[in-house]
Amino acid sequence: MLALDVLAGAVAAGNCAVISPSEYAPVTAQLIRKIISDVFPENYIAVADGGVECNQELLRLPFDYIFFTGGVQVGKMVMEKAAANLTPVTLE
Repeated sequence: MLALDVLAGAVAAGNCAVISPSEYAPVTAQLIRKIISDVFPENYIAVADGGVECNQELLRLPFDYIFFTGGVQVGKMVMEKAAANLTPVTLE
């Protein structure tokens, strides 16, 4: 719910988005991928469900904004990587 709630706000504001569901909930990630792909073209909203390696690759990209929900240790990594591109973040 946290991922989709934030996504709804981003879409309502006219943004494209990449959502990366938790690798600890693979069935939920598959369901999110199915729902999103049934409704939106991938170039508008993409689902990246590849775990740590995928997330590290995503953090190298110059996003306009990053919203992260998760643990403190990963949150610190997200903030560090975002700082390299001066990307604003919300850590929840």
